[in-house]
Amino acid sequence: MSVEMLPISTIKATLGIQENGPVHSFFTNECYKYMDKYVPLGDTGQLRQNVTLTANTITYEEPYAHYQYIGKLYVDPETGSPFARKGVKKVPTNIDLVHKNGYSYWDRQMVSADLDTIVKNIQNKFFGGSKWQE
Repeated sequence: MSVEMLPISTIKATLGIQENGPVHSFFTNECYKYMDKYVPLGDTGQLRQNVTLTANTITYEEPYAHYQYIGKLYVDPETGSPFARKGVKKVPTNIDLVHKNGYSYWDRQMVSADLDTIVKNIQNKFFGGSKWQE
């Protein structure tokens, strides 16, 4: 007896779990939604607002996003000023940034606190609330 299987790519597409497919996009959007409360608000909230989403990426577009994410003060290596001269690459210090509202490594904060909820949301939306069987 022989069994003919569909290609894995066809099976994934049927389930919507292929890369950049509907489940992937929904997961990315859910992560963005839940991550927002962990992103530093700053004085203007601009970091939270200037974001580009694709099916598999969340990119915070503000020039200072990397520094906020890492959570360390970066300075001009020659002057020690947080305001670097044009064309000079800043270097990190051992000084932690103090966020008024939010965290460094906000994606890790979200995963730690909200990943179970995000997975449940995906199961409810795409798989009728059932869990994958191992």
